[in-house]
This record gives sequence, C-alpha cells and structure tokens, in this order.
Amino acid sequence: MNPIPNELPSRHADRIGQEYTASINQKDKKERGQFFTPVEIASFMASLSDFKEKSVRILDPGSGIAILSCSLIEHLLQINPSLHSLELVCYETDLELLPFLHQSLKNLKEWLSNKGVIFNFTVHTEDFILHTASCLLDSHDLFLEPIAKFDIVISNPPYFKLSIDDPRVLAAKVIVNGHPNIYSIFMALSARLLKENGELIFITPRSYASGGYFKTFREFFFQLVELTHVHLFVSRRDTFSRDKVLQETVIIKGIRQHLMLENTVVTISSSAGLKGLDEPKIRTFPKKDILDLTTKEKILHLPTSDYEESVMDIFKTWSGTLSKYNIKISTGPVVAF
Repeated sequence: MNPIPNELPSRHADRIGQEYTASINQKDKKERGQFFTPVEIASFMASLSDFKEKSVRILDPGSGIAILSCSLIEHLLQINPSLHSLELVCYETDLELLPFLHQSLKNLKEWLSNKGVIFNFTVHTEDFILHTASCLLDSHDLFLEPIAKFDIVISNPPYFKLSIDDPRVLAAKVIVNGHPNIYSIFMALSARLLKENGELIFITPRSYASGGYFKTFREFFFQLVELTHVHLFVSRRDTFSRDKVLQETVIIKGIRQHLMLENTVVTISSSAGLKGLDEPKIRTFPKKDILDLTTKEKILHLPTSDYEESVMDIFKTWSGTLSKYNIKISTGPVVAF
C-alpha cells in the first residue's frame, strides 16, 4: 500500500492497519490481545510528550503497525525543530504482521529523511517480557547483558490474563500477585527501561488502579514513575469500537524519577471516547489526593466529576471500619477481578 502524497506516516500506518485487521477474524485478535490504536488516540497520546533533546531513543514494546511510534515522532518533530536523530526499537511477535510493520517503518524513515532527520529502527520478534525481564532483578550478574535504556516508551500493549505458571509470569514474579494481566508486566518493564527523566505513555485497561491482584504492581510501578497526566474514556464502547472491544481504558503519562516530589500536580482529563478528545474535560489534583503510597492498598483514585470528587473526599474523612458507620457488605458471587 503506497502512501498518498503529503500523507503523514501515522495516517499511512493506520490505513495499513485497517487492511491487516480486515484480513483476520475477531477470535484471533482476542487471543493475541491485539487491537490497533485508532490514529486519533495515537495523536492524543503523542501530544503528551514534552521531550525536546536533539536525539531521542524510543521503545514501542507492542508495536503492531507502529501507529503510536509514527504519531509520537511526528509530534516530536513539530515541537522541536532542532531534532537531529531518532532511534526506534520495536517488539512484535506476530510474524504475519511483520511485513506490514516494516512497510510502515520504511515509509516513516523516508519521510524523516526528506526532513533531514536521521532515523534508525530495530524490530525484535522475541517476546518482549522474556527478552527484557532481567531488568526487573536487582542483580550484579556479570553474565547478564545490560539493556540500553530509553528516553520515551509509548505503548498500547496486549491485554489478556496469564496463568500463574506462564513463563512470562515466572520471569516477572517480583511484580506479580495472583493471575496477572499481561499489560501490567509491559508497564513494569517499561518503567525499568526508562532513563532518568524519561517519559512513559501507555493506554491500557484501568483495572490496575485498584484491587489485590495489582497491589504488588502498584507498589513497584509508582515507586519508579511520577504520574503527571491521566486521561479516562467514559464510554466503554467507543475507544476501540473498530475492533468491537468493550473495555474501560485509560491513558497515563509518567516521568521516571529517582526521587519523588511531594508537591506534584496530576492532570486528570476525560472524554466520552474518541469524540471530545480535542476538548477534554480537565481537572487537576495534588498527587497525594489521588495516590497515597503510604497507605496499605495504594489505590489510584480517578475522579472525573464533582460528584466523584465529593465521594472521594467523604471517604477520606472516615477513620474507622465500615461497621463503625453501620455498613455491612454482602459480596455474594462477586470476586476481586
């Protein structure tokens, strides 16, 4: 599929992705946890980056057709005219998808060359988790090959649960509790692979924000990443409607920090879905009001309205157990996940 004259690489990648998606069935997509990012969301995620160095090293650990990488690079070029060189490292295990991915990246390289920007890319076909899991270990093993770190990690990782005896779960056992979802391991590894002050931008389900299965992950992740922006999609249907996905999704941006700042402000924006992304509702909170790492559960609170904020404030005034307030809970068949 040839690019249209004056077509941006992200738009070209999106057309390639739609052609590929039409060639496989819904069952295959679900088994792979593979749902390509709509170009509108990719552009929004890219716009969260503030990186302005002359050279940049980017990781896309679940690259698909590279729509996210293309959108990010277009944005970096727009905000930084002095950008000179780019290195992109992609991971993609779907061998049928590889020719499409290479076509997308070659078009991106040609587009950048015409603008005088040096661009090199590497596509790994190894499993991202198994290939990089050693970075989770605080080990000084001389036989472990050090992994070069990145300025920016951007990703729409696969979403599906893993069995507790899956090799990827065993490799990432330091951040796993119970039956994990694969996306949380992608997030943890990406946080470790960031340089100091590097940017992490992810779109995932919002399930990691609370619950026992993700508690160990939250402890690990938020000790490394300073949260700066969260975007919530109020509609469960609209975000990935092209692939008929029913999922509560959230975009986060964070900065890798050695020392966390006490006075950090977090922006929480929201939109119904793709509609409203250009004019989202925006609220700001001191980080301590939505994520208190001194608490036992370390829940990430994500209020998007006055009502939700008032409910959150009420609960913060409670100091006793539920029985103190004459409240009883009957869980019935409800389980944590």
